[in-house]
Formats: sequence, C-alpha cells, structure tokens
Amino acid sequence: MSFRTTLIIVTIFLFLVVLYFFIPKDNQEEDQNVVEKIGQFYGLNRQLIQKIQVTFSHPKYFDQEASQKLVHQSYTLVRSNKNNWRLTNPIITDADIQKVNQLLSDLLEKRIKRRIEVASLFEYGLDDPTVKISLLTQDGSTKTFLIGKKTVNYSIYAKEQLDSTIMLIESSIIEDYAKSPNDLRDLTDRNKSRLKDNRKRVFDFQRAETTQIDILSTDLKIMLRKQPDGVWQIIEPGESIADQQMVDDLLFFADALKGTVVQVFKGFPETEIRIRFHTKEIDPAVLILRQTKDNNVYAKTRDKETVFQVDDHLFKLIEQIR
Repeated sequence: MSFRTTLIIVTIFLFLVVLYFFIPKDNQEEDQNVVEKIGQFYGLNRQLIQKIQVTFSHPKYFDQEASQKLVHQSYTLVRSNKNNWRLTNPIITDADIQKVNQLLSDLLEKRIKRRIEVASLFEYGLDDPTVKISLLTQDGSTKTFLIGKKTVNYSIYAKEQLDSTIMLIESSIIEDYAKSPNDLRDLTDRNKSRLKDNRKRVFDFQRAETTQIDILSTDLKIMLRKQPDGVWQIIEPGESIADQQMVDDLLFFADALKGTVVQVFKGFPETEIRIRFHTKEIDPAVLILRQTKDNNVYAKTRDKETVFQVDDHLFKLIEQIR
C-alpha cells in the first residue's frame, strides 16, 4: 500500500471520528416515536389544576441578551373557583383567566422531543434549575417541573422532579413563564365581566405563625412540627421529613378556604377530620372537615356553629398526607 493511499484512509477515518463527536447528539438521536405532550404523559388535566407556583432561582443558563429581556420574578396563582384565578404572590389580585389558561397550555401542550436516562443532573442544569413550575391538582398531588440548560434545535432540558428520566422540550418554555404580575393580572371590570363570588371565608388563623399541625381522625393521628430551621417534620407516626410543598399547600388552602353557608348546627355530627393549627396562642385554631357519602365536603371551626359547603381540594390534600 502506497503512502498516498494510507494518508487518504487515515484522513477519511479522522473525518468520520470528527463527525461522530461533533454533530449534535440531540439531533442525531432524537426519538421520533416520542410525540406525547407533557399533559398527556403526566396525566394532567388543566381543569383540575388548583395552583400554579413558578420559582425563578436565577438566570444562570440564560444568554446575556435574553436575560435582559426576560422577567425573573417568582409568582403564585390559585384557582379561587371554577372560572376564576387569583395571584397570591408577590401581590394579591385577580388574574386574567385567558392568560392563565395560556400559561397552562404553554406547559401542558409542549411535546416531549426525547426522554433520556442520565447518571447526573449537573451537566443538564437540572441539579440547580433555572425555573421550577409546580402544579397542584384537585386530588392534592403536585407535579413539579425543573427547567435547566438550553441545547441545540431550540430545545431545553427539563425534568419532573420525581421522574427518573429527563426530557427535551421546546426552549420557549422560559419565555412562556417569564411573567410579571402586570402580565397576569385581570385588568377588566369585574362587575361587568363576571358574577360576584358570594362565598365566605371559613377559617381565620395565623398561617405564618403556625409551628405545629395536628391532623386527627378516628383511626389516625398525624403531627407535623416546624423545626427552628423552618423545615417541617413529621413527629407522629414515626419521625421523618415532611413534604414541604404539601405542608405549604395545606396551610395556604386552609387559610384561603371559602364556602357557602348551608345550615347552622348546634353540633357538628360525624366529624371525620379535625385539623389543629398551633401558634404562640394557648389554644390552637381548629378546622373541622366532613365528607358525606355523596362526596360533598362541609367545614366549620370549633368555636362557631356555622357550617359551610366547600370545594374538596383541601380534603383530598389532607387525605394524601394521611
């Protein structure tokens, strides 16, 4: 074999090696069979979502030009009834339902381009994500989506917090969720655009000052206690770290609970669940919930006889904690 022939073979070999290592793998290996949308894959129905919590940790993985254009502000939206949403953080105001629905579509309708098994989250920016999007559903479960680094083909790495695999989705998710309160608030005249919410607040307690929560039923007692570092811990039954998001949701929904007055009883029969919220006060605030056989949920406080019919999302959240 001549030197020239050998040189040509070596050159071709090196060219193939360069192609293998430098052609973007995301484009090369994209699974054409993965066409499910996020909402379908994770079983999320937008009508059952009760809370949207968006947390921007930092603009670490944004390019400088994009970072200057985007809002890096965390915010929380809560469904106040079937057709209305409210901003509860960083301000409390009514939200524009069309904008909230678009926000949900921007996540749930995103197609999963590819799913990847990885050993470490670090190189994908998912160990310390730029954005976290948490969706609390009516049954009390929460799905939290972590958004990491951008990659080729207008894609970005993402992961459901409890899922063992990561996924590639459209990188527009960052721009979709980079909103300010003014972007989401309802600027219409509520008196003209929607019916007045006649429900009344059921429960009043010092949510921020709560240091212990007892959940009591006929067959179970759960005690949650806030540690000096702010972390909630399960004291009974057994000792373990509690799901912090779930405890925060329990406190929020108990504080925001509204209902329609149905009847005034001298006593509250067949109580199923009592929740005691302990603060610095001597006596805890007590919320009583009861679910009937037809799945209606009623609530009252220990010190008042008024009974309210309420939505079932708080009851289901408590059952999940159980």
